[in-house]
Amino acid sequence: MNAYKKGIIGLLFFLFRTVSSQSIGDIIVISGQVNPEETIGSFEKIQDKPKIEDTIKKIVSGTIAISSKPVNTTYEPSAIMAVRMKNEPLSKLYHCLIKAGYGNYNTPYGEVFLSNLRSRDNAFGFRYKHFSSNWQLENRGFSGFSDNDVQLNGKHFFKKHILSGELNYFRNVVHFYGYSPAEFALNYTDSTKQIFNTFELKSNFKSHFQDTAKLNYEINLNAYNLQDKFKTNEFYLGTNGVFNSLIKGERFNVIASTDYYQLKTEKDTINNAIVKLNPYFEAKGKQWNANLGLVAVLDKFSDSSAKFNFYPRLNISYDVYKNIIVPFGGIGGDLNKNSQRSFIARNPFLSSTVVMKNTSNNLEIYGGLKGALSSKINYVASASFNSVTDFALYRIDYFSLLQNRFRVDYADGKILKFGGQIKYSDKEKLSITAQGYYYKYHLKDVDFAWHQPDFESRLNINYNLQSKIILKADVFFIGTQWILSQKIDSGLVTVSAPVKIKGLADVNMGAEYRYSKFLSAFVQFNNIGGVRYFRWDQYPTQRFNFMIGLSFIPF
Repeated sequence: MNAYKKGIIGLLFFLFRTVSSQSIGDIIVISGQVNPEETIGSFEKIQDKPKIEDTIKKIVSGTIAISSKPVNTTYEPSAIMAVRMKNEPLSKLYHCLIKAGYGNYNTPYGEVFLSNLRSRDNAFGFRYKHFSSNWQLENRGFSGFSDNDVQLNGKHFFKKHILSGELNYFRNVVHFYGYSPAEFALNYTDSTKQIFNTFELKSNFKSHFQDTAKLNYEINLNAYNLQDKFKTNEFYLGTNGVFNSLIKGERFNVIASTDYYQLKTEKDTINNAIVKLNPYFEAKGKQWNANLGLVAVLDKFSDSSAKFNFYPRLNISYDVYKNIIVPFGGIGGDLNKNSQRSFIARNPFLSSTVVMKNTSNNLEIYGGLKGALSSKINYVASASFNSVTDFALYRIDYFSLLQNRFRVDYADGKILKFGGQIKYSDKEKLSITAQGYYYKYHLKDVDFAWHQPDFESRLNINYNLQSKIILKADVFFIGTQWILSQKIDSGLVTVSAPVKIKGLADVNMGAEYRYSKFLSAFVQFNNIGGVRYFRWDQYPTQRFNFMIGLSFIPF
């Protein structure tokens, strides 16, 4: 501050003190002459302007380039928990659930569940199930079966990951009852008995990052060993990894898997190794979704040379009108691993020495419509064309002991499929699902697709009456099938001819009454029409059968 500024401030301070020291009644007299003709503008203004330094910088127009640099940080914001409604308390959990029942055809049923209560760190459980039937059907061999399943499972919850695992044991017993005792008078009960023992290990490790830009992944490890009564042994080891992340706003996914199995029979040993790599992009707009990728497969089967196959992957859908009309279409393909376990899961009456090949879906082209007609009704209708190599077919091996075991043949060709599904759901009160599919086979070197129905449909109805009475109905239809009937006459000449099996319908109904949270009763009726139909050649199903039982929670 210069001397001039200091003088001005001091003068103002002196005048202020002088005036303020006078009382209100004092009169201040200023002597001098005043010229009324003089104007204010005639006075000369002192031009002494202080120099003020502006601390605000001027904005210079132009383009400024800013180079961003990533900043590494380990900070991750915690997820915000949703506000829990006062009227939605957590449901109470219990340690144990027991189910038990009994039905005609001497059919006992039992199931036990054990688990820990709700925990932030761990979850583990135990399950045991028994289901069997001991009866001989009319004009057939002993048809009893038995299924025993034991499962141990557990999960551990990390901050950003979940580790889970299962240890399973399955003991399944069936009988090759598809023969006439009158034709084969000897007692073949023991020789017709088949036992499958399977030990299985499953593990899963997956991430659950809240930040979608991070690399999320899921890794699976599966292994099992299957043995049957006739010294067939199958070992399997497989891994599967799923990885996905956002790249420039689009999701990039990679699925990588390895499959190895070894099948030992009395006649041969088969080794098969499959390596797959499936990268694909997911993109979406306001009204459309698209997936684009490919599947690269390396297949090494026993002593044959390794084969490389590539399958395209493309799926597109477009919302034409308010999610009511959504056309979709695409192309695809894959190599499907066949195994003894996958075959007997569909048909347990197989010979232990089946020929093993993998099925290649060389090219699949599909399209259709889907959408929601209302908040309660969803539908999908589709058609597909599939070019296949080594498609599996089942027919009786007439060189087996009682001419009642199945073999597996393979054929190349094309498969057409038409059908759809419609579902009605009223929350937890009523749900109705109806679906149906028609198949047309054009296969080389075979007259018909043995044991492949030309039509399949299913109707499921579930009704919940105030959470006290649960009603269920299940109706399924299977169209006509062709089988290859083959006999060896007295001259050891093989005579074979295609035979058409009529379609079938099966109606099942069930009901459950929940007396309390801890006790309920159930009843189940199967094949209400009492129809004696054949899903597999020479193997009729049980006629009308029922089961009654209880479910209760002891603790």
